Amino acid sequence: MKNMEELVFTSGRGTVTIGGAPPYILNSFDAGAPKSNLITTSAPGQDGKTVESQLLEERAPSITLTIHGDSVDDLYQKRRKLFAIFSPKLSGTLQYTNDAGTRAIPCVVDGEPTVKPRVGCGMQILIQLFCPDPYWLDTEETKMGIALWMGDFSFPFSIPQNVGIELGHRVSNLIVNAYNPGDVPCGLRIEFTALATVEKPSILNVNTRELMKVKRTMAAGDKIIINTALGNETVRMNHGGVETNVMNYIDIESDFFQLAPGDNLLRYDTESGIDNLECAIYYTPKYVGA
Repeated sequence: MKNMEELVFTSGRGTVTIGGAPPYILNSFDAGAPKSNLITTSAPGQDGKTVESQLLEERAPSITLTIHGDSVDDLYQKRRKLFAIFSPKLSGTLQYTNDAGTRAIPCVVDGEPTVKPRVGCGMQILIQLFCPDPYWLDTEETKMGIALWMGDFSFPFSIPQNVGIELGHRVSNLIVNAYNPGDVPCGLRIEFTALATVEKPSILNVNTRELMKVKRTMAAGDKIIINTALGNETVRMNHGGVETNVMNYIDIESDFFQLAPGDNLLRYDTESGIDNLECAIYYTPKYVGA
Protein backbone atom coordinates (compact mmCIF):
# COMPACT_ATOMS: atom_id res chain seq x y z
CA MET A 1 0.00 0.00 0.00
CA LYS A 2 1.40 3.40 -1.04
CA ASN A 3 2.03 5.94 1.69
CA MET A 4 -0.19 9.01 1.53
CA GLU A 5 1.44 12.44 1.69
CA GLU A 6 -0.20 15.80 1.08
CA LEU A 7 0.82 19.41 1.69
CA VAL A 8 -1.52 22.37 2.02
CA PHE A 9 0.07 25.82 2.08
CA THR A 10 -1.95 28.91 2.99
CA SER A 11 -0.83 32.54 2.78
CA GLY A 12 -2.54 35.88 2.34
CA ARG A 13 -2.87 35.17 -1.40
CA GLY A 14 -4.77 31.89 -1.08
CA THR A 15 -4.35 28.16 -0.54
CA VAL A 16 -2.71 25.49 -2.67
CA THR A 17 -2.79 21.70 -2.26
CA ILE A 18 0.21 19.62 -3.33
CA GLY A 19 -0.36 15.88 -3.39
CA GLY A 20 -0.85 12.90 -5.63
CA ALA A 21 -3.14 14.47 -8.24
CA PRO A 22 -2.68 17.27 -10.81
CA PRO A 23 -2.16 20.13 -11.18
CA TYR A 24 0.39 20.20 -8.31
CA ILE A 25 1.96 16.77 -7.79
CA LEU A 26 4.26 16.22 -4.83
CA ASN A 27 7.59 14.67 -5.83
CA SER A 28 9.30 14.86 -2.45
CA PHE A 29 9.10 16.65 0.89
CA ASP A 30 12.00 17.18 3.29
CA ALA A 31 10.79 18.38 6.70
CA GLY A 32 14.20 19.93 7.37
CA ALA A 33 15.16 18.41 10.72
CA PRO A 34 16.41 21.27 12.95
CA LYS A 35 19.93 21.28 14.34
CA SER A 36 20.35 21.12 18.10
CA ASN A 37 22.43 23.37 20.30
CA LEU A 38 23.72 21.65 23.44
CA ILE A 39 24.16 23.84 26.52
CA THR A 40 26.91 22.31 28.65
CA THR A 41 28.93 23.17 31.75
CA SER A 42 32.19 21.85 33.16
CA ALA A 43 33.33 21.97 36.79
CA PRO A 44 37.00 22.26 37.78
CA GLY A 45 38.59 18.82 37.60
CA GLN A 46 35.57 17.30 35.81
CA ASP A 47 36.13 14.87 32.98
CA GLY A 48 33.90 15.73 30.05
CA LYS A 49 30.91 18.01 30.40
CA THR A 50 27.45 18.12 31.96
CA VAL A 51 24.56 18.66 29.57
CA GLU A 52 22.30 21.35 31.08
CA SER A 53 19.80 21.63 28.22
CA GLN A 54 19.36 21.21 24.49
CA LEU A 55 17.85 23.88 22.24
CA LEU A 56 16.43 23.20 18.79
CA GLU A 57 17.21 25.71 16.08
CA GLU A 58 14.97 26.73 13.19
CA ARG A 59 13.59 24.27 10.65
CA ALA A 60 14.07 24.64 6.85
CA PRO A 61 11.66 22.37 4.92
CA SER A 62 11.87 21.95 1.14
CA ILE A 63 9.21 20.91 -1.35
CA THR A 64 9.78 19.47 -4.81
CA LEU A 65 6.67 19.35 -6.99
CA THR A 66 5.63 19.09 -10.61
CA ILE A 67 3.01 21.36 -12.18
CA HIS A 68 0.84 19.73 -14.85
CA GLY A 69 -1.16 21.92 -17.23
CA ASP A 70 -3.75 21.11 -19.90
CA SER A 71 -1.71 23.26 -22.28
CA VAL A 72 1.45 25.34 -22.18
CA ASP A 73 -0.61 28.46 -21.50
CA ASP A 74 -2.52 26.68 -18.70
CA LEU A 75 0.80 25.49 -17.24
CA TYR A 76 2.11 29.04 -16.92
CA GLN A 77 -1.15 30.27 -15.41
CA LYS A 78 -0.91 27.57 -12.75
CA ARG A 79 2.73 28.47 -12.14
CA ARG A 80 1.76 32.13 -11.71
CA LYS A 81 -0.87 31.15 -9.13
CA LEU A 82 1.66 28.99 -7.26
CA PHE A 83 4.24 31.79 -7.16
CA ALA A 84 1.65 34.28 -5.89
CA ILE A 85 0.69 32.03 -2.97
CA PHE A 86 4.32 31.13 -2.19
CA SER A 87 5.40 34.79 -2.16
CA PRO A 88 8.53 35.47 -0.06
CA LYS A 89 6.83 38.68 1.09
CA LEU A 90 4.08 36.79 2.93
CA SER A 91 4.02 34.55 5.98
CA GLY A 92 2.00 31.36 5.77
CA THR A 93 1.10 28.04 7.33
CA LEU A 94 2.12 24.63 6.00
CA GLN A 95 -0.07 21.62 6.77
CA TYR A 96 1.51 18.20 6.28
CA THR A 97 -0.64 15.06 6.15
CA ASN A 98 0.64 11.49 6.14
CA ASP A 99 -0.79 8.15 7.22
CA ALA A 100 -0.36 9.13 10.89
CA GLY A 101 -2.37 12.37 10.73
CA THR A 102 -2.02 16.08 10.05
CA ARG A 103 0.28 18.66 11.61
CA ALA A 104 0.82 22.37 10.86
CA ILE A 105 3.74 24.78 11.13
CA PRO A 106 4.00 28.56 10.56
CA CYS A 107 6.64 29.54 8.01
CA VAL A 108 7.86 31.97 5.39
CA VAL A 109 9.12 31.25 1.86
CA ASP A 110 12.91 31.49 1.66
CA GLY A 111 13.45 33.24 -1.67
CA GLU A 112 11.81 32.72 -5.04
CA PRO A 113 10.94 29.11 -5.99
CA THR A 114 13.49 27.44 -8.29
CA VAL A 115 12.18 26.37 -11.70
CA LYS A 116 13.56 23.57 -13.90
CA PRO A 117 13.11 23.67 -17.72
CA ARG A 118 9.62 22.90 -19.00
CA VAL A 119 9.00 19.42 -20.39
CA GLY A 120 5.85 19.41 -22.52
CA CYS A 121 3.04 20.66 -20.28
CA GLY A 122 4.93 19.89 -17.10
CA MET A 123 7.45 21.79 -14.99
CA GLN A 124 9.33 20.91 -11.80
CA ILE A 125 9.55 23.45 -8.98
CA LEU A 126 11.68 23.55 -5.82
CA ILE A 127 10.39 25.62 -2.88
CA GLN A 128 12.44 26.38 0.22
CA LEU A 129 10.70 27.33 3.47
CA PHE A 130 11.93 28.78 6.76
CA CYS A 131 10.25 27.97 10.10
CA PRO A 132 11.63 30.08 12.99
CA ASP A 133 9.81 27.81 15.47
CA PRO A 134 10.87 24.21 14.74
CA TYR A 135 7.83 22.51 16.32
CA TRP A 136 4.84 21.08 14.48
CA LEU A 137 1.41 21.96 15.86
CA ASP A 138 -2.07 20.49 16.00
CA THR A 139 -4.24 22.01 13.28
CA GLU A 140 -6.78 23.23 15.86
CA GLU A 141 -6.18 24.56 19.34
CA THR A 142 -7.63 22.73 22.33
CA LYS A 143 -10.27 24.55 24.37
CA MET A 144 -11.21 23.74 27.96
CA GLY A 145 -13.97 25.55 29.83
CA ILE A 146 -13.30 25.69 33.55
CA ALA A 147 -16.28 27.86 34.48
CA LEU A 148 -18.93 28.54 31.81
CA TRP A 149 -22.65 29.09 31.39
CA MET A 150 -24.22 26.47 29.09
CA GLY A 151 -27.48 26.94 27.21
CA ASP A 152 -30.30 24.48 27.96
CA PHE A 153 -32.73 25.22 25.14
CA SER A 154 -32.87 24.72 21.39
CA PHE A 155 -35.25 25.50 18.55
CA PRO A 156 -38.13 24.91 18.09
CA PHE A 157 -38.61 26.55 21.48
CA SER A 158 -41.68 26.98 23.71
CA ILE A 159 -42.16 27.81 27.39
CA PRO A 160 -44.80 25.63 29.17
CA GLN A 161 -47.47 27.72 30.89
CA ASN A 162 -47.15 28.03 34.67
CA VAL A 163 -44.03 25.86 34.55
CA GLY A 164 -41.28 27.92 32.93
CA ILE A 165 -38.00 26.59 31.67
CA GLU A 166 -34.34 26.75 32.67
CA LEU A 167 -32.51 28.66 29.95
CA GLY A 168 -29.03 27.67 31.08
CA HIS A 169 -26.89 26.26 33.85
CA ARG A 170 -23.43 26.95 35.18
CA VAL A 171 -20.69 24.40 34.58
CA SER A 172 -18.01 25.00 37.19
CA ASN A 173 -15.03 22.70 37.66
CA LEU A 174 -12.69 24.26 40.19
CA ILE A 175 -9.90 21.94 38.98
CA VAL A 176 -9.48 20.61 35.43
CA ASN A 177 -6.79 18.50 33.79
CA ALA A 178 -5.31 20.28 30.77
CA TYR A 179 -3.72 17.26 29.11
CA ASN A 180 -0.85 18.10 26.76
CA PRO A 181 -0.23 15.22 24.28
CA GLY A 182 2.74 17.06 22.75
CA ASP A 183 6.46 16.38 23.06
CA VAL A 184 7.45 19.65 24.77
CA PRO A 185 5.84 22.28 27.03
CA CYS A 186 3.46 24.71 25.33
CA GLY A 187 2.01 28.08 26.25
CA LEU A 188 -1.66 28.70 26.85
CA ARG A 189 -4.23 31.44 26.47
CA ILE A 190 -6.35 32.19 29.53
CA GLU A 191 -9.61 34.11 29.10
CA PHE A 192 -11.34 35.59 32.14
CA THR A 193 -14.82 37.00 31.43
CA ALA A 194 -16.79 38.88 34.11
CA LEU A 195 -20.59 38.50 34.13
CA ALA A 196 -20.77 40.90 37.11
CA THR A 197 -18.18 42.27 39.54
CA VAL A 198 -15.18 39.94 40.00
CA GLU A 199 -12.24 40.75 42.23
CA LYS A 200 -8.71 39.55 41.41
CA PRO A 201 -9.25 36.37 39.33
CA SER A 202 -6.42 33.85 39.25
CA ILE A 203 -5.45 30.44 37.88
CA LEU A 204 -3.06 28.04 39.62
CA ASN A 205 -0.98 25.22 38.14
CA VAL A 206 -1.52 22.67 40.92
CA ASN A 207 1.41 20.51 39.74
CA THR A 208 4.04 23.26 39.85
CA ARG A 209 2.32 25.77 42.21
CA GLU A 210 2.83 28.48 39.57
CA LEU A 211 0.16 31.18 39.79
CA MET A 212 -1.21 33.70 37.30
CA LYS A 213 -3.16 36.42 39.11
CA VAL A 214 -4.87 39.62 37.97
CA LYS A 215 -4.63 42.33 40.64
CA ARG A 216 -7.70 44.26 39.50
CA THR A 217 -11.48 44.20 39.91
CA MET A 218 -13.34 43.33 36.70
CA ALA A 219 -16.71 44.85 35.86
CA ALA A 220 -19.57 43.14 34.01
CA GLY A 221 -18.60 42.52 30.38
CA ASP A 222 -14.84 42.86 30.94
CA LYS A 223 -12.62 40.22 29.37
CA ILE A 224 -8.93 39.72 30.17
CA ILE A 225 -6.87 37.57 27.79
CA ILE A 226 -3.50 36.27 28.97
CA ASN A 227 -1.06 34.61 26.54
CA THR A 228 1.84 32.70 28.13
CA ALA A 229 3.59 31.59 24.89
CA LEU A 230 7.36 31.98 25.23
CA GLY A 231 8.49 35.15 23.48
CA ASN A 232 4.91 36.29 22.98
CA GLU A 233 3.69 36.93 26.53
CA THR A 234 0.81 39.40 26.46
CA VAL A 235 -2.06 40.57 28.67
CA ARG A 236 -4.98 42.29 26.91
CA MET A 237 -8.28 43.61 28.22
CA ASN A 238 -11.49 44.08 26.25
CA HIS A 239 -13.65 46.76 27.86
CA GLY A 240 -16.63 48.16 25.99
CA GLY A 241 -15.33 46.75 22.71
CA VAL A 242 -11.93 48.45 23.08
CA GLU A 243 -8.88 46.22 23.59
CA THR A 244 -5.84 47.55 25.44
CA ASN A 245 -2.54 46.31 26.84
CA VAL A 246 -2.90 45.70 30.60
CA MET A 247 0.34 43.89 31.45
CA ASN A 248 0.49 46.07 34.58
CA TYR A 249 -2.66 44.32 35.87
CA ILE A 250 -0.67 41.12 36.52
CA ASP A 251 0.53 40.48 40.07
CA ILE A 252 4.31 40.83 40.29
CA GLU A 253 4.64 37.29 41.69
CA SER A 254 2.72 35.72 38.80
CA ASP A 255 4.27 33.21 36.39
CA PHE A 256 3.61 32.95 32.66
CA PHE A 257 3.64 29.18 33.09
CA GLN A 258 3.66 26.51 30.39
CA LEU A 259 1.77 23.23 30.13
CA ALA A 260 4.16 20.31 30.57
CA PRO A 261 3.71 17.19 28.40
CA GLY A 262 1.08 15.00 30.04
CA ASP A 263 -1.28 15.99 32.85
CA ASN A 264 -1.59 19.57 34.11
CA LEU A 265 -4.06 20.27 36.91
CA LEU A 266 -5.35 23.85 36.82
CA ARG A 267 -7.49 25.57 39.43
CA TYR A 268 -9.20 28.97 39.08
CA ASP A 269 -10.15 31.28 41.94
CA THR A 270 -11.10 34.86 42.83
CA GLU A 271 -10.98 36.97 45.98
CA SER A 272 -14.72 37.60 45.55
CA GLY A 273 -17.43 37.07 42.92
CA ILE A 274 -16.34 33.61 41.82
CA ASP A 275 -19.84 32.76 40.53
CA ASN A 276 -19.65 35.82 38.25
CA LEU A 277 -16.55 34.59 36.44
CA GLU A 278 -16.26 32.61 33.22
CA CYS A 279 -12.84 31.06 32.64
CA ALA A 280 -11.63 29.19 29.56
CA ILE A 281 -8.16 28.09 28.47
CA TYR A 282 -6.82 27.43 24.98
CA TYR A 283 -3.57 25.73 23.95
CA THR A 284 -1.93 24.10 20.94
CA PRO A 285 0.40 21.12 21.65
CA LYS A 286 3.84 21.08 20.01
CA TYR A 287 5.53 18.07 18.39
CA VAL A 288 9.16 17.42 17.41
CA GLY A 289 8.11 15.55 14.25
CA ALA A 290 5.05 15.14 12.04
